[in-house]
Amino acid sequence: MPIPKGGSMRSWIVGLMFAASATGAAAQQTMSFTSPPDTFKLNSTATGTVAKSGPFLTVRLDQHVMWQPKKYAELVDVIGYKIELAGNENGRWNTSRSSALVPFSYQSGPGLTKQVPTVTALIPVDGVKTFDDKWLILTIVLKHRDGEAYTHSHSERLKLNVAH
Repeated sequence: MPIPKGGSMRSWIVGLMFAASATGAAAQQTMSFTSPPDTFKLNSTATGTVAKSGPFLTVRLDQHVMWQPKKYAELVDVIGYKIELAGNENGRWNTSRSSALVPFSYQSGPGLTKQVPTVTALIPVDGVKTFDDKWLILTIVLKHRDGEAYTHSHSERLKLNVAH
């Protein structure tokens, strides 16, 4: 990159550093996922980060446990989990995009807690214009006599500063 005529080396370097930081920095947010206590047969509590990277949200769960309240006496079979992008309209979650299912075969019982390995999941978000009114939902997929059942925990509202 040539130094423009009439410009100083210092202003050129400052401009170059600003351009590099503006294009290389990913918007990132620390996240916590929680669910109301004793609401579901199986719950997730997790912490991690989310970052916008090209056409994806990259979600890394560094700490994640699944736990079953004692009041639910039956065994619960876990198939896996996924992370979804959602809006909350009229008090209902409306998911728009999802990561792939992360397989996690596990059988839980009353009062048990299971630590889940660290994982990075990708949510495709090409075409999504804003994240201002979005949350992330951590959805556990369970075996059910009629197929599958789901339990959810959610993050706080996304606050990604993403230039479009």
